[in-house]
Amino acid sequence: MIGELGEQDALALEVHQAFEANTASTSAQVPVLPMYLPRPEFDDRLRAAVAGAAHGSRMVLVVGDSSTGKTRACWEAIRGELPDRRIWHPLTPERPAALAEAVRAGRLAARTVIWLDEAQFYLQPAGGEQAAAELQALLADPARGPVLILGSMWADFSML
Repeated sequence: MIGELGEQDALALEVHQAFEANTASTSAQVPVLPMYLPRPEFDDRLRAAVAGAAHGSRMVLVVGDSSTGKTRACWEAIRGELPDRRIWHPLTPERPAALAEAVRAGRLAARTVIWLDEAQFYLQPAGGEQAAAELQALLADPARGPVLILGSMWADFSML
């Protein structure tokens, strides 16, 4: 369950790790994740959208520039709003194929968060059309949900 996951699990979901500045005055242990600084309007809207998945399937996509905290904001939102859900991050053999195959085969249980960090890699032309079609079918079938498809994407790719 998401609520049982820790900071190391966040790294497996591609949330960026804290790094230590190379200074002589730094002697403290650096945490795995830096402290999260909420952005009230943005985080409130994201959390409301994520929480809505408790009542029906939906897709939420966070779009922004590189290193603006998209993935971390998604991590914080699911931990806060859906701690009793499973999470699945399709990676292998190739992101679009892993996603399309699992959805098509019905291997995803209801009450799952499908984590699509860098969603452009799942929806790009090489296999992305099939992945998008399978996601659309999943969202349209209430018997297979509720599920949350949660992704992030760089603004440069939002017009695929």
